[in-house]
Amino acid sequence: MTERFSTKKLVLSALFAALACVATMSIRIPTPGTGGYIHPGDAIVILCGVFLDPVSAFLAAGIGSCMADLLGGYFIYVPITFAIKGLVAFSASHVCRSLRARGINPYAAVAGCGVIDIVLVAGGYCMCEVFLYGLGAALASVPSNIIQGISGLIISIYLLTGKDKLIRTFKKMLYAFLPDRWADYIMHVGHVANRSFGGFLTGQIIDSAIVGLLCFLGMSVMNMPYAMLSSVIVGVTNIIPYFGPIIGAIPGVVLLLLSNPIKAVLFVILIVCIQQFDGNIMAPRIVGSSIGVSGVWVLFSIIVGGSLFGVPGMVAGLPTFSVIYVLVREQAPRRLLAKNRQINNPEEHLCEGDSCVLDDSVTEIFGKEPEQPQ
Repeated sequence: MTERFSTKKLVLSALFAALACVATMSIRIPTPGTGGYIHPGDAIVILCGVFLDPVSAFLAAGIGSCMADLLGGYFIYVPITFAIKGLVAFSASHVCRSLRARGINPYAAVAGCGVIDIVLVAGGYCMCEVFLYGLGAALASVPSNIIQGISGLIISIYLLTGKDKLIRTFKKMLYAFLPDRWADYIMHVGHVANRSFGGFLTGQIIDSAIVGLLCFLGMSVMNMPYAMLSSVIVGVTNIIPYFGPIIGAIPGVVLLLLSNPIKAVLFVILIVCIQQFDGNIMAPRIVGSSIGVSGVWVLFSIIVGGSLFGVPGMVAGLPTFSVIYVLVREQAPRRLLAKNRQINNPEEHLCEGDSCVLDDSVTEIFGKEPEQPQ
């Protein structure tokens, strides 16, 4: 608890919260007798305890899991899920750290976290559902919650072991069936893609946190109800570039219309102002600097990706373009050198001969000249 709060911890916690939300919403199997369902999200909850400190694990698992209930319409389960899943991750983090300190096998530590998940999820939901649906329905949900906990344990162990094995197998296949030159280049592209997508995710999460904070401050100043809930939803949906705050504002508008229509209108105005500021000023700079492209290319990639593939294209368009941008930027100086052209002074113009240089527009696209080989 006394660890210094850092940007890295914030980004990692937000990432696990988003993963918990997506995993919980991806597959839903209704449980008999109650309004609940089983899902693979418990695997991410367990991994929160494995990789995060207790407080961060509690917040990431609790917020991510309850957001899935909120977005899925299971409103009565939102506070219950936040408390139970947060407690699972909090306890798992303590157990995992204790076992690691004793030198126990890490997979045994994960197994211990899985046992905690099974006990707390099955027992916690059963106790809460006794008051909601009665003893019979609560007991009927226990087997499904146990199955959910066991499946979460299996998936979490698979994710931990499968990543490194998959990467090793992929590298072996590359170097076995391709020339070394091609295999090296494919691995290089993989590193560029990993760096670009990681930078995009970091920048987008920082941007989303700022958007959520601005929304909370604006709603608090105007004394609007549901400020915290609406701000969290707006911040989470901001992972969708530009249009995320507008999409996330819909639940807040509905809640405010039921209580105070005038404040609902003011809330819409606030969200539009935040979206304009974020989409045109803040996001291109934060996200663009994280992945190494200018604001113009950020707008370009989102527009093109959105027009071709809709919302998924808007989300993945920017990091995908960043990979292409970096690869083209690497190849451009080599091709210019092959044509006996050099990049020297960007204020000069392209000319003939060995002293040729690029003009301003080309230099602006590909950046500054890399050092020439001796």
